[in-house]
Amino acid sequence: MLINNNMLFRIATLLLSSCLPLSVQGAPTLILNFDLNGTILAEDSAAGKNRDCYLSEILARRTKSRWEGGLPKEITYFEYLEEKGVPWKTKDEMLCRFSNDYDHYFNGTLKKQEKELSDALDRMDTKIFESFFRLLAHLDSEGLRYRVVLRSFGTDVTKAIEILENKLNIRIVRGEFNNGALSIFDDNKEEQYKNLQEIEEVINQADFLAITDEYEPWSKSGKKWTHGKKFFPSKGKGAYLPLFFDDNVVLNHPDKGIVHPILFSSSGSLSLTTPAELIHNQLFQIDTSEAILDPNYFISLTEKALAIHSVRP
Repeated sequence: MLINNNMLFRIATLLLSSCLPLSVQGAPTLILNFDLNGTILAEDSAAGKNRDCYLSEILARRTKSRWEGGLPKEITYFEYLEEKGVPWKTKDEMLCRFSNDYDHYFNGTLKKQEKELSDALDRMDTKIFESFFRLLAHLDSEGLRYRVVLRSFGTDVTKAIEILENKLNIRIVRGEFNNGALSIFDDNKEEQYKNLQEIEEVINQADFLAITDEYEPWSKSGKKWTHGKKFFPSKGKGAYLPLFFDDNVVLNHPDKGIVHPILFSSSGSLSLTTPAELIHNQLFQIDTSEAILDPNYFISLTEKALAIHSVRP
């Protein structure tokens, strides 16, 4: 029997697929949406927060107490300022001073924790957390396909692009949301997408994409999730499994949130979904302290998602 090139190609493909890890065969491509500030970067240039201020805020977001008489339960200092309705500029100043102002109330533990975080950051090769790079290396070693989408309201997108392009020897395409439309800037060309399904396709197709999201509509809405960062989750088994990591994901609130899920049915029509339905399976609230201290932090969250969606046994 004569064997032509097409037959050789099919034989080679079958042999290759039989050698792949079981987890890879039929596994969806992961669409990894990463917020920057507080998720994989411990500073915020737009808000004027240097590293010391950011570390103080990290502690304020995880330290609970009854900050004044009459509070029914212990809450974090960050939640306390939010509930008090402290103006954002004053709030940022108070968060920046938190570890200094309250260290003695917590027997010196705040400054100790702050130093631990600072030392961990000093040991990293770049300002991007080591746990981020560890996840990519893990997925590569497992043979799992993925794409990375950086998402930020702030101005640190350019900084992140420079770090990642140098560290990973890659090229990152830049995008920006404006009035609900996504503009993609590639090879000195700009292409704009207004249709939501087209936007979803663009986000799913780029290997490395960095998007500046629209802050003003979200802020003016009172930080409602319906005006947050557009996210295209999936239901059931499909070609893609989108995940979103953000330290500002809000738990247990019907209106507040930073991520706006947009889900299409199999017929292409919009299907109603809320952030609450996606928490802990496609939408993850990031503990910045753990993301800094635990190099396997994002691996654990991603493996959890893979298990929930039956990609892992």
